Amino acid sequence: MEARESRLSDREQDVVLCVGPNPALQRTLWFDGLQLGEVNRAVKQRVSGGGKGTNVARILGQLGQRAKLFTFVGGFVGQELLRVLEEEGLDVEAVDTGQPTRVCSTLIDTKESTQTEIVEEALPIDSSAADRMSARFEEDLSRAVFAVFSGTSPPGTPPDFYGRLAALARVKGVPTIVDAPGELLLKSLRARPLLAKPNKKELLAALPDEPGLEAAMHRLVELGASAVLVTTGPGRAYLLAKGELYSYEPPQVEAVNPIGSGDAVAAGVALATLEGKDLVEAVRFGIACGTANTLTELAGNVRPEDVERLWPLVKVKKVERIAD
Repeated sequence: MEARESRLSDREQDVVLCVGPNPALQRTLWFDGLQLGEVNRAVKQRVSGGGKGTNVARILGQLGQRAKLFTFVGGFVGQELLRVLEEEGLDVEAVDTGQPTRVCSTLIDTKESTQTEIVEEALPIDSSAADRMSARFEEDLSRAVFAVFSGTSPPGTPPDFYGRLAALARVKGVPTIVDAPGELLLKSLRARPLLAKPNKKELLAALPDEPGLEAAMHRLVELGASAVLVTTGPGRAYLLAKGELYSYEPPQVEAVNPIGSGDAVAAGVALATLEGKDLVEAVRFGIACGTANTLTELAGNVRPEDVERLWPLVKVKKVERIAD
């Protein structure tokens, strides 16, 4: 870790812009046996900042990289979320939409070692909120070294929202990662992101006419992505870069809470790229971050010592094809 901290100290003024327009006040509750249809009393609870962009920004900070979160908030819950994020030490650029911020809950059954996610959907916002965020994002690009766009966006947000922001970043020479579903992903590809990072379910849903995962990955490249990384939950991940396919196998661990692991992968890839690693190795580091996330109780958290321990254990190999 000392070598990494030394290199990061040389970039103290550099910032990674993390756009996560669909945040949540995250409630995590633990149960000693969770039974549907019954009264369940939590043995422990925690409140934290939630949402994919929030997770990315937090994890980058935990790994020593300065990050700034761009997000939407609204109502009493939005103000409470900002208070929680301030306590967590996140630098936040928040646009008030006037609509209440959602609350999401993670239910962890310690007896059965299961995690259940209860997700509220965001309420529609006025498109002017997206314009205000775009303007603030553009203002900060002068000091940005990377930008990560994560997750869904509230109804009312333009479907090319990430694409607009990625295009602004491209003009400034700022590399980007897009981790999003559907049109948010597809309409970002003209801006040629460094990496498109959907999970398998999202990718196949976005391109239902493609005959399989590998074909869908190639299609994203045809549409403009420089490279494509597809995660498949706790299993393998696949990278398509410069026409070559790579398979990643994470180390086996006893997961505590896997929620947020995809966000940890995105954060790790961004950080390793900034450290000068090629994309194949940067993804390997990202997979280690994703695995490290599963070892913490709260979603979207890593311990640097876990990342360093797991990184050498991630297996990567070049493959000819993906067996769907």
